[in-house]
Amino acid sequence: RLRRVLDLFPRLEAVAAHFGGYSMQETALELLGDTNCVMDISSSMMFMQEGQAERYINLYGAERMAFGSDYPMWDPVTEVEKFLSLKLTPAQLEQIAYKTAQRLLGMG
Repeated sequence: RLRRVLDLFPRLEAVAAHFGGYSMQETALELLGDTNCVMDISSSMMFMQEGQAERYINLYGAERMAFGSDYPMWDPVTEVEKFLSLKLTPAQLEQIAYKTAQRLLGMG
């Protein structure tokens, strides 16, 4: 559904939660990989196999990923801990933690 909207409005930049689709991240990357879509990584990492989040981030690009905690559904401290435990470079962590959102919201 989101792909259809992005095709109709190619300048629109959308945010897709849960790596683009809870439990359908592979499909989301395939369908949204060439669009103006930022993937929020909230509430997904606990359901992924080891290394899967890093793989998606490296495929899609940290500049197109944003951190979210999905509070109050999940504990934000746990979400931050999971995020910080990912095997990513400091630059990737910084990009996802705030720089993507900063750019998206026109704050920097």
